[in-house]
Amino acid sequence: MEPFVYVIIFLIIFIFLISMIGMKIVPQDYVYVVERLGVYDKLLEPGLYFIFPFIDRIAHKVSMLEHKICVKHKDKEVLLKYNITDVKLYIYGVRNVDEALTYLIKEAINCNELDKMSLQGQSEVWGFMITSLKIS
Repeated sequence: MEPFVYVIIFLIIFIFLISMIGMKIVPQDYVYVVERLGVYDKLLEPGLYFIFPFIDRIAHKVSMLEHKICVKHKDKEVLLKYNITDVKLYIYGVRNVDEALTYLIKEAINCNELDKMSLQGQSEVWGFMITSLKIS
């Protein structure tokens, strides 16, 4: 065979491999955060997508199911459940939402001001909504 045929076969295989690397399937109940060259670019909701390999990357895979945190402080146990409303704020608003919420709950217990409304204001800033708060 001629060298030209080998080049064409190589190019076809190369293009196929690059397209397979860039194809992303987002499962149900997840949202993927895409960063282009290290900067937020877009959100991928459930479905099939193509991202540019080596330029774009999946930075975070966020479950949209209900999250829960159980905090034990002093003689109280608090169970907090929340849903994510804004994925970008949830990811980039605070480094670790669970640690920040645990800190806020402990501070509220220390001040005897623990209720859903006292935590709701901060939760909107961080991109989620508190669905239930149980204190025992």
